[in-house]
Amino acid sequence: MDFDPKKMLEIGGGLIDGVKFISKASTLFSSSKPKTRRKADWDPNFDADRRISPVELRLRTGIWLHFHRKTGLGKTQRVESPVRGDLIQAFVSEAVSYQFSTRETNTLLLPGSIAGQAADATRIQWMEIPIQDREALLLTDTMADYVLANYVVRRNDRRRGKPVQSVAV
Repeated sequence: MDFDPKKMLEIGGGLIDGVKFISKASTLFSSSKPKTRRKADWDPNFDADRRISPVELRLRTGIWLHFHRKTGLGKTQRVESPVRGDLIQAFVSEAVSYQFSTRETNTLLLPGSIAGQAADATRIQWMEIPIQDREALLLTDTMADYVLANYVVRRNDRRRGKPVQSVAV
């Protein structure tokens, strides 16, 4: 590409003022950029789902965040004996974003109906872990592992409205 000094001086108005000159000269050298997609251009019926994190990671992170907000514990802080109520509340708070069903009959379950079992199983597994390894993040991961191993977990699709659920207690 050839640079014509006369044309540059015309654009610059005879004076070479740094910012003005650069902004005007940049129009000479810029090529047209392709239009970037905006969020409003996304169509859920035809485009792929933009959420890239798997359900397992979202559930683990969500339970941890609710547990952290409830207890104020950090990820690496030791937990001697977990409080059952804190675990249940953290799980139920996060579980409103998911659907849980049994593996055998595929019956949808309310989060409250599995929260107690998950908390009890977590506390039993927790007592088997050496005291020096009992960190808060491991506690919530243990609870998420129990839920993921025993139930089918699906994310609620907020775009389609609330699903109709059958409830087994």
